[in-house]
Amino acid sequence: MYLKDNIQLMSEWNWEKNQDLNPADYTSGSNKKVWWKCKLGHEWETSISKRALYKTGCPYCAGKKVLAEYNDLASRKPEIAKEWHPSKNQGLHPTDVTVGSNKKVWWLGKCGHEWQEYLSFRALKGTKCPYCSGRRVIKGINDFETWCRTNNEVLLSEWHNVRNGELKPCDVKFGSGKKVWWLGICGHEWQATVDSRRTRGCPYCTGRKVLVGYNDLQSKRPDLAKEWHPSKNDGLKQTDVTAGSDKKVWWKCPNGHEWQAKVSNRSHGQGCPVCDKEFHTSFPEKAICYYMKMLPYEVIENYHGIWLKNMEIDIFLPGVNVGIEYDGQKWHESKQKDINKNEICRDKGIKLIRIREPLCPRIEDDFCVQYILENISDLELEKAIVFILDYLKTQVDNKWDIKIDIAKDRYKIVEMLQMQLKELSLLVVNPSLAREWHPTRNEDIVPEQVFSSSGRKYWWLGICGHEWQAKVSDRNRGNGCPYCSNQKVLLGFNDLASQNPKLASEWHPILNGKLEPKDVIVSSGRAAWWKCRVCGNEWKTRIANRNAGIGCPFCAGQRVIEGVNDLCTVNPEIAKQWDYENNKEVRPENIAANANRKYWWICEKGHHWMACVRDRNKGCGCPICANQKLLVGYNDLATTNPKVASQWHPSKNGDISPNRVLAGSDKKVWWKCSACSYEWEARIANMNFGYGCPKCGRKKQSESAKINRVRKRGSLASNNPHLAQELHPTKNGEFDSNQITAGSNMKVWWKCQKCGHEWEATIHNRNKGRGCPVCGRKRNKL
Repeated sequence: MYLKDNIQLMSEWNWEKNQDLNPADYTSGSNKKVWWKCKLGHEWETSISKRALYKTGCPYCAGKKVLAEYNDLASRKPEIAKEWHPSKNQGLHPTDVTVGSNKKVWWLGKCGHEWQEYLSFRALKGTKCPYCSGRRVIKGINDFETWCRTNNEVLLSEWHNVRNGELKPCDVKFGSGKKVWWLGICGHEWQATVDSRRTRGCPYCTGRKVLVGYNDLQSKRPDLAKEWHPSKNDGLKQTDVTAGSDKKVWWKCPNGHEWQAKVSNRSHGQGCPVCDKEFHTSFPEKAICYYMKMLPYEVIENYHGIWLKNMEIDIFLPGVNVGIEYDGQKWHESKQKDINKNEICRDKGIKLIRIREPLCPRIEDDFCVQYILENISDLELEKAIVFILDYLKTQVDNKWDIKIDIAKDRYKIVEMLQMQLKELSLLVVNPSLAREWHPTRNEDIVPEQVFSSSGRKYWWLGICGHEWQAKVSDRNRGNGCPYCSNQKVLLGFNDLASQNPKLASEWHPILNGKLEPKDVIVSSGRAAWWKCRVCGNEWKTRIANRNAGIGCPFCAGQRVIEGVNDLCTVNPEIAKQWDYENNKEVRPENIAANANRKYWWICEKGHHWMACVRDRNKGCGCPICANQKLLVGYNDLATTNPKVASQWHPSKNGDISPNRVLAGSDKKVWWKCSACSYEWEARIANMNFGYGCPKCGRKKQSESAKINRVRKRGSLASNNPHLAQELHPTKNGEFDSNQITAGSNMKVWWKCQKCGHEWEATIHNRNKGRGCPVCGRKRNKL
């Protein structure tokens, strides 16, 4: 690029001083030095390349070069220029420097103090005399020694005379940020700034720094040091932190639980959160319980009264009807459950004392007694326990003197905690299950260290030989080996590939993604894609269904492939009876020939009905034509057999009428004979077949039998005409002695020809010789 094409540079080309030069002859990268002139009229000389490549501008406007009466110190900051040291700047004057210069020069203040300071600090930041402003030491005025003799002589005595070498207390300002050595009255040595000592003491005594053997965690709390995580703290050791440190580190309790917590919180009683949750207790709660057991009353921990439903009271003193709750902020973020428990206890007349951590939400309840901890520490917990004891003294007429000292009793409290842990351990509660505890895969944790209700996962080794992970609580509920119960896949045991290789061969090679037959249980309810090895069609269904024997839906005719297994192709004769009007958009070419769904059909006679395609393929035709379905005016009884229909009982069949039943129906109905008015029940089909009135039928049958017997044996009139003459002339109706045999058991009326006596007797007895009973008695008297 030529210089003449750079508009910015050409606007500052000094035509007067560059008379012999033509910009068109030079490129932007030329090292030729030329003259320039800015819009304020400043002139300077520099190369074309510096201006073009580095985009430098006017050095006077930028404050890089001094221009008298424009950017020099004397012109811009005349008040500061007056404090220019007249002799110590080696001939340099205020007119020789810019206000933004980083040059360090000497100054002489109005106060008479001399000092060195950067020009830019004085001109741009406005700094003044360091002695007058207290930034530098003036012995006897603002030095550390002078301040201490007036305000804190003890602090002056802690100046380390040996390790500070030649540096004396009078050599530093009392508010200095300089780090020096100190030797406390406690005997500890440390480094700290002079200024910080006004408010801070020994860092070891106050726990701000670690001193091994004095305030480190290992020395102060060996019980906590035992729970220091052996590998997760990046090389940090128990001796590297104080017992009150706010550093968050990893811990591992004796039960194998791992978590992060501040060292200070642990020192103040915070235990393993997993154990607290599973054991339903914590160190503060256990400490309260420890001192409550010193009272002359029964103490019940984790009290579960029936009236409490699913809740519990941490500590219950039934003798005085008082419950005590320790509310940790982690488990009591919501106050609704606490309010519900308060109400239940109030209804039962139980006074509830709540010790609540600082961040727990406030509860407004006059019946409940509350103590809000100011912080989480042993001292605050001790105050809370004293509060409980003082309250109990107001409720009962007893006096006791219990000394609360958590630091002294800590080991007894922890021991009590561990003892209860063992009582609730898996080994004690469920020893048979403990025998399935994996001997090598649970690190150093054993069943006696684990709660029987733990929600934590551990490794198990079943009697079946399988290994798996599961929660202790789930195992206590009866959950066994997940492989034996087909809840998890185990290659070579219950996977599809090994258990049903023939079925696995139809596993779709693409549509199942990365999932393979070895990855799924043979009885899985999971849906997968399949490819039939016979027809090549693809479909999706559950693995369990396939393993149960359900095959290809296309081969079985359950899914349609037009031209292969549709109804039109497989059974065109049935397809001709397809009812297009009632089936709307469904067509026979879209239906499987063996479908188990009902559709509408129409026969040659125009009858409409619904039936499954599968049933139609089995030979089921029109149910109306086959008299299986009623069509009034076509196959009803009234239409097909009006003679039988005429004997339909007019009142005993309810709403059923002859035109509402099939002639071949097996239904029993009432009939009424048009000849004898006899009423009876009979099946419609039997009546249609030719059965009639049973009474009329019996009468006809009886008369026919009588005629046959008379023909064979002879009649009463022919065999015993004398007896026939004694038949009563009027009381036997239309009885005819020529139509009955002499041996008949029929009872009829008789009339004695001698005495006129009338009586009833069977024809058979009379024919044997029995006569008139009146005449017989008379003969007996004689």
